[in-house]
Amino acid sequence: MLHHSKSPFCSPMLWLFILPVFAACICRPVQARPIAFLGGWSLMNENRIHQNQLMGAYTIGREWSLGVHFSSFKKDEGQDIFFAPVVSYLVLRENEDRQQTNVYVTAGAGGMTSSSSNSETVPAGILAIDVDTETRTFYSALRYEVTRDEDERQYAYARARLGFTPYSAAVGGFHTWVLIQADYDKWQRHSEITPMLRFFFQNMLWETGVSLRGSFQFNWATEV
Repeated sequence: MLHHSKSPFCSPMLWLFILPVFAACICRPVQARPIAFLGGWSLMNENRIHQNQLMGAYTIGREWSLGVHFSSFKKDEGQDIFFAPVVSYLVLRENEDRQQTNVYVTAGAGGMTSSSSNSETVPAGILAIDVDTETRTFYSALRYEVTRDEDERQYAYARARLGFTPYSAAVGGFHTWVLIQADYDKWQRHSEITPMLRFFFQNMLWETGVSLRGSFQFNWATEV
């Protein structure tokens, strides 16, 4: 079993901030996408096999959001830390009868540093593409993400998801989705297959699962 190093996004002080935000949130259905509703804030956390990621964004228009992105990449010794302001753009949205398809692009430029004591921060950037299709019963999604710095350290990540919901819930009600997730960390040459459960309630989302190799994952998102 892989043992996760301590994530900077899972500290008690961070959760002291997060939990009051959850309690104060407006009861609006969450979408867990980089662009929320006009004037809305979104906060998303992903804990992958070799990467922890946190992103906050403010939606400035129907097709645009501005935000900040943090990632920690786990290596054999220590970790690299990336941070940057980012912009997300809704490239495509198709609404059909009981079906919606979305394509998003997120890009940003910032810095990369290492957990080693003598590390310097160097310029770095990120580019990510998200595609998802959802009906009232089925869900599919693809993500490809590349983070690279001027020293040619490159972290590429790919993920595919397919799922269904076992029941129909009202808007703002408690939703449950059953997913199968396949992801690949190119820098570690590591792939995982993970059965997951995805829960929505009002403006909160939780995802949890254990991979076929025994690695635990937990993600969350909220919109205000």
